[in-house]
Amino acid sequence: LRIFVLEREDEIIAISINFEQHGTMMAFVTTYDPAFERASPGMVLMMDYIQWSFDRGLTTIDFLCGGEDFKRRFATHSVILSSVVGGRNLRGRLAALADRARHAAQSWRPEKSAQQ
Repeated sequence: LRIFVLEREDEIIAISINFEQHGTMMAFVTTYDPAFERASPGMVLMMDYIQWSFDRGLTTIDFLCGGEDFKRRFATHSVILSSVVGGRNLRGRLAALADRARHAAQSWRPEKSAQQ
């Protein structure tokens, strides 16, 4: 468990609760005092814990689930956590089979960095 706090004159204006495991910082939740919203304290704190993580040798920051805009700006890639596809007829079963084949092909494809 890693808790990061952003303060201004002994007043907490943002806090972030994260988990560290196997070289990864998992960003669970960050919240801030709305009175300071214009200064983007959540973003400031996020930049601090990202720098802290890399300074200590962590290799990955995982923003976990959710579709917040900052995740698209900072992420280098996304990961599909799960896919559930089923079909009641032949067309649906073929779609489910195609989905499984696509995921299997992706898991066998070498990383771009390994190809270079």
